[in-house]
Amino acid sequence: MLPEPEVVPKYPEYAAEIDHAWLASSRAKILRAHHVGSWGTVSGGVLIVVMCFGVILGLGLPFTATWPLLLSLASGLLLIVAGRRQFLEGRRRRATWDANGLPPVAIRMSTEGVWCATNSLLGPFLVPWSALAGVRLVRRFGRTALVLDLAAGVTATSPGVVVELPTEPRERRAKARMFRAKGMLGIPEEALRSPISDIDQAFARFTEGRVRIR
Repeated sequence: MLPEPEVVPKYPEYAAEIDHAWLASSRAKILRAHHVGSWGTVSGGVLIVVMCFGVILGLGLPFTATWPLLLSLASGLLLIVAGRRQFLEGRRRRATWDANGLPPVAIRMSTEGVWCATNSLLGPFLVPWSALAGVRLVRRFGRTALVLDLAAGVTATSPGVVVELPTEPRERRAKARMFRAKGMLGIPEEALRSPISDIDQAFARFTEGRVRIR
């Protein structure tokens, strides 16, 4: 009996290389900014709270004269809460990156769809070709990023979409919203070692010219 002929895919898999040194440096800067920012916010809030209590208790003002100080006290407490949330977000980001490590490639295309690494809390994801509306080069904060736009109605739980969602309901909802947020699905151009022109040709090849970088 003759062996079954090997099925050769119409298009071979394409992988856009990632600059691991740049990515590691970028992550360290992001975590440092989270740490410094959270402690700065908490310190500012504590300072406001201490000053307000000092003035209220030290001057012995009547209640009708303390309402501006009470508003300042409330703003100080809000700063402390915001700083704590920022600190926890930094810890979650570090834990996610430690668990996932550095991605092997920035973008991988196959007949299943496009897999992309991100530098956000969203983590890597896979989007089938039918769920991809387009790809853009977007410049913001002085940097250019390659951003994937989803088709209308596509969510983190749509058929073919692969993204790791937390088990905790609130975090799960937050990450699902992040997946749908415009401009979240992408990677900085600086992290790509492969030329944009090559990546554009790969998108065109796998989608019969439907998706091109613009």
